[in-house]
Order: sequence, then structure tokens, then C-alpha cells
Amino acid sequence: MALNPQEARRRKNANQRKYAKKTGYEAQRKYDEKHKGERKLVAAYIPTEQAEQFKAKCRESRTSQTEIISKAIANFLKNS
Repeated sequence: MALNPQEARRRKNANQRKYAKKTGYEAQRKYDEKHKGERKLVAAYIPTEQAEQFKAKCRESRTSQTEIISKAIANFLKNS
């Protein structure tokens, strides 16, 4: 029995979503395994206004927040 075009499109889209989820998960798992132990999350609570200003300045200067924070930590450890 042939599928009508709408049903065929629905099945194709469902298969694409299923595949995309699986490959995204697999890609993340492979990345995590490869880089296990190389990085660690460091978090801090700062005033909202200060956080917004920091994010805006990073966007303006096209610099990643991670780069700024990593350099600050490296400088702190170097000078301590």
C-alpha cells in the first residue's frame, strides 16, 4: 500500500528527528569521553547588573566569557 504524500513526509520528518537526537547524543558522548577530566565547571553568583554588563561587554568586544574568566584565573594563580 502506497503512502499518501503527507504521511510519507511525516514519517520522513520523524525519522530525521530520531536520527538527529541520536547523533547529537552520540557526538556529545564521544566529545565527553575524549576530553574527560580536561575541563571543570567553575561557577559564581554575582550581582545581576554586573553579570549583564559583563555579557554585553564580551559581545561588544567579540570575546568569549570563558576566555576572560580563564585568563583571570590564570593571572590570579600566577600572581599568588
